[in-house]
Amino acid sequence: LTSIEATLRKHDEKVRLAPVVAQRRLGLGGPWRAIPVLVLPESGGARRRLAAHASVLDRAYPLRGRELTTRLRARRGLDRLGGVLLLPVTRDMGAGRAAATPHRVPRSR
Repeated sequence: LTSIEATLRKHDEKVRLAPVVAQRRLGLGGPWRAIPVLVLPESGGARRRLAAHASVLDRAYPLRGRELTTRLRARRGLDRLGGVLLLPVTRDMGAGRAAATPHRVPRSR
């Protein structure tokens, strides 16, 4: 969340295009509707950014945590609402020191 405005703009674009992409690329029939869910790593930094910009982010993503996952699983009660999920970062997700270190590939001669 380096730029809140850029995040909201790009996320809105992806939410609007998601049903079209699902239909064209995956051949999934409609009607489709995308629910805006911002997924962030569960960290102090992410929580601080959410708190610092709560007035804007709470309007764009009013649901949080358990309430959001319950509604997503039930597939109802969302009514164009979005939310924020904070997920723990694990090594399985490619996080950690090894994932952050760039892997250099030697150039072929």
